[in-house]
Amino acid sequence: MKLALGTANFARNYGIANRHRPSDSEIQRILEVARQAGIELIDTAQAYGCDMKLFDGFKVINKISSANATIPPSYGLLAHNSKVDMMSLVMAKYRGIVQKIGAAVYSPDELPAHLMYPIDIIQIPLNVFDTRFCHLLPALKAKGIQVHIRSVFLQGLLLMHNPPFATAQVRRFQRTAKAYGYTPAQYALGRVLASGGDVVVVGCNSAEQLDEIVKVKPIPYDGNDFSVTDEDIINPTKWSTV
Repeated sequence: MKLALGTANFARNYGIANRHRPSDSEIQRILEVARQAGIELIDTAQAYGCDMKLFDGFKVINKISSANATIPPSYGLLAHNSKVDMMSLVMAKYRGIVQKIGAAVYSPDELPAHLMYPIDIIQIPLNVFDTRFCHLLPALKAKGIQVHIRSVFLQGLLLMHNPPFATAQVRRFQRTAKAYGYTPAQYALGRVLASGGDVVVVGCNSAEQLDEIVKVKPIPYDGNDFSVTDEDIINPTKWSTV
């Protein structure tokens, strides 16, 4: 499975555990580690406000959030929400503005509307807590659709020493990771790398964090199930603390 570098924190504070974006010099160090590690894909969005010149030399997958948004030339283009006219993405691919099109979804209920179109990519949230999409991966891949996985660390919740909610669940996950000889980040990512997707979007705050991330290997299912069904925990849009 390939890694893509997520950039939601490059121009703003992002995630429940992060209160500061990386400095400009640290972003350059992160991008250099990505290049050296062979990471080709950058995951970004118009809403993130990143300077796109930073990503020269990478394949950029961009996301748009508005029906009248300007279509940016890029390797991939995803609809960020239901306001986007999917036919505009289809036409962008037909005209050669982008190579691949698709959608970033938040719930399995959103999939049928997007599967009506000739999409190439579906981006989904998936982590040890949020396993709602796991049983759908084989069917998506059978249709020739690339599955891109985000929210591997649940916006940092899985890695926090003192989580503001889901404390029992997070601590159980972290204790298990330690018992198996992993850091929480290694265990969370390793489990997702073994899930059967095509690309995992990973974010980081430093070059050192990315250096650790690129060394993580898949960790097959080991009998430990951390799945949570409460959307107040697994859906960050419902978090009142963010």
